Amino acid sequence: MEPRATALHAGEQITHRERPGEQPRVAQAAVTLRIARTLIRIEALTGPTPTPFIDRRLAPFLAPHGHPELILEATFAEASEPFTPSSVIRSRAIEGGLDFTAPQFRLSLTLAPDAPTRARVLCTGSYEQLLGALRLALAHHLVHAGRGYLLHASSVLVGDTVHLFPGPSGTGKSTAAANAPGTILGDEITAVTIDADGVFVSGTPFGNRLQPSALESGRVVIHRIVHAPVNESLPIPDGEVISLLLVSMVFSPSGDDGGPQILTLLGETLAGCARDTLRLRADDSFWRKEGKHWT
Repeated sequence: MEPRATALHAGEQITHRERPGEQPRVAQAAVTLRIARTLIRIEALTGPTPTPFIDRRLAPFLAPHGHPELILEATFAEASEPFTPSSVIRSRAIEGGLDFTAPQFRLSLTLAPDAPTRARVLCTGSYEQLLGALRLALAHHLVHAGRGYLLHASSVLVGDTVHLFPGPSGTGKSTAAANAPGTILGDEITAVTIDADGVFVSGTPFGNRLQPSALESGRVVIHRIVHAPVNESLPIPDGEVISLLLVSMVFSPSGDDGGPQILTLLGETLAGCARDTLRLRADDSFWRKEGKHWT
């Protein structure tokens, strides 16, 4: 029986099997997303495992069909064994692109100049695995194209200013964003994009516990969080900001590690953003102070 072509809606599944033992009937539906100012098309969704795809977290990033910059083809396998024995993502350069092996997916990227990036993903049928592969593909696409990068960072839009909190887990970035009197863009992965109009920070659907937003702003403050008994904003050397952004970047080094592009992007980020060291109490008292530029 031929696969049927349908549109996916919230709560629907990518693939389904009607009877035990029956060959999979695949919904060959293309989904278009706009994340980090990048139009992404997910297509050729094949395999036997039912997988919820469009949910509340991803819905803000749905976009009309257009000319995609990143095309992802996903195949779902029934294998239960991890592709690698640990949580480490292995990467290697291949002709024309990159190849990644993660615990629960394999990803191959074709990075061609003046053509859409193509990503081919094999995973075991989990929504989170597919988003993990998409996150990695987008991260490398942005750097390769000189368009930006993804960060392990929380971000919140307060008025017209994005407050960006990069850093590893446990630094308080999610708490700082959750306490802020604004719209949370993301509490785990945030996008930084750079073009002729400047530096923009936007939310992503990746890894969030709080509901993300697709909003963005070009007015950005980068905060290095330090837990302290008293709230205080202090100057920070540019070298410390670059180090903070580097250790927070979503990127898997390979034979073609994008080093020159990354350094250029970080320099443009510093030129377009304010930054500070934020000594912060673990409550909302910092945001309640009157007379600050974020209120």
